[in-house]
Amino acid sequence: MATDEDRLDAEIAKMFDATVETHVTRSGKAVSQRTLLDEALKCDEMREACEELVKAHKRFEHWDNDIRKYSCKFVNLEWWKELNKLSAAEERVRKLFLGGRAPTMQDNLQYAKWRKAFLEGKNIKSDA
Repeated sequence: MATDEDRLDAEIAKMFDATVETHVTRSGKAVSQRTLLDEALKCDEMREACEELVKAHKRFEHWDNDIRKYSCKFVNLEWWKELNKLSAAEERVRKLFLGGRAPTMQDNLQYAKWRKAFLEGKNIKSDA
C-alpha cells in the first residue's frame, strides 16, 4: 500500500527531467546515479534531429545552387545523395514533431509553418 510519502515522491518526480538516486555503500561512500526521464530523452532526440536537418539542408543547398547539377555526372550524383539525406532528416524531425501519430492536414500545415520559421532562424510562437 502506497503511503502519502510515496505518493508525494511520485508527484515531485514528475516535475523533473531526471531522477537522481544516491546509495551509500558499506564503506560509507555515497554513489549517485542520474537517469533521464522520457521527456528529457525526447528533447535530446529532437535537438539532434533538428541539428541534422540544418546540416542536411545546408549541404543540399550547396549542391542545389550548383548549375552543373544538370550537366556534370559527379555534381548530379552528389545532388541526389544530399536530396536523399535531406529527405531522411526531414522525415525524422517530422515524426518527432508529430509524436508518432498519423498526420492530419492541420498537422502538416503546422509542421510546414514551424519548419519554415526554424530554418529561417525566426522565433517560433506556440499556438496552443
